[in-house]
This record gives sequence, C-alpha cells and structure tokens, in this order.
Amino acid sequence: MAVNKTSINSSMAHLMEMLEDESKAALLGPLILLGIMVPLLLNISQIQLNNLQPIIMDNTLSVLLQGALPTASFLGDNILLMMILSFVADPRKGVKGAILGSVIAGLFTLLSAMQCIAIFLYSTASRQTYPFLNLVRFISFGFLQNLDAVVVAIWIMGIFIKVSLYLFAASYGTAKWLGIKRWRSFIFIAAPIAIILSMLPRNFVDSSILFRKL
Repeated sequence: MAVNKTSINSSMAHLMEMLEDESKAALLGPLILLGIMVPLLLNISQIQLNNLQPIIMDNTLSVLLQGALPTASFLGDNILLMMILSFVADPRKGVKGAILGSVIAGLFTLLSAMQCIAIFLYSTASRQTYPFLNLVRFISFGFLQNLDAVVVAIWIMGIFIKVSLYLFAASYGTAKWLGIKRWRSFIFIAAPIAIILSMLPRNFVDSSILFRKL
C-alpha cells in the first residue's frame, strides 16, 4: 500500500509540474503541424479535383454550411485559450496569436477534408472512421511509406497536451469559482471524473453516434 501511495503521489507531483510549465509543450507545435502538412503535400499528386464537383455542384450553400457545423466544434477550444491568455504578461498581444492559431487550425481542417474527398470520393471517405489516417497510409512516395505510426505518435502527444490543459483549466477554474486558493487539490477530483466519463463509451459507435444524440 505504501508503494502504491508513493507512486501515486509522485505521478501527481509530476503532473502538477507539467501543468505549471505547459509553455515547454509549445515546442511540439511545429512537430504537430508537420504531422499534418507532410501527408497533405505527399498526396498532392493523388488529388482528383473532379471528385469535389458532386459536393459543390449538387448542394446549396446552406447545405454545405450545415455540414460544416459538426466540424466547427473544435472552436470550443477557444474558451480554453481565453483562460490561458490571463496568464500571459500582455494578454492583448496573445489575442492575435490565439486568433491566428484558430484560423490555421480551421484551414488545415478544411484542406484535410477536401483532400480526403478528392482522393477517396465522398461516398468512401464518409464511411471511414479516420479518413486522414487512411490518407497517411495511402502515401507512396519513393521510400516514404507506412508513415501512419509516426503520425499517430504525433497525435498522441498532441492529445496528451490538450487533455493536460483541460485538466488544468477545470481544476484552476473550479477553485477560482469557489474562492479556494489551493487549486491543485481539485486535480484529485477532476482527474477521476474525467477517467470515469472516458470509460462510459464502450466503443467508437457510442462516442461518435449515441453521445452525439444526447
């Protein structure tokens, strides 16, 4: 039991140090962008622009905008950016960076979706669970093949940073809301709740279809 408590305490201490020094994680930003840009560039020769015509020509602008609403959910991350800006020495300068980051993320999302459709066709891409991952597997550029493992590793690092930031925001924001100075204590509450919620979906269908209807 003592060993378990020691390991838990050391893990939580490491997590707190990581949350207090999230700025170092920004060094992974260019690496994450490369994980998106490289597959898009290497698959340019496979693009068939004619595959985009059925979507553009057979639908009205309102239909296209309705289809863009689900993918716009990533804009909810801007709430997290607004909270992090309060820790910047000059928040006004940080606003430009936050807006630029949101625009770049939206642009890469648009380009990735268009390239998946232009290569796989809408009928095929819409049935794929992770079309961008299949796009990476589709790369065949000389000796550059089987890059999906590298891209997945980069994604995992990005997800770890994002989850860490959300855990920090939930703990710090709740402590400030309740007027409690020791915000670190809320990590022991927010982390178990997040783990329990992550275990509710039994599979991809539950998380992507059933939870979306709730």
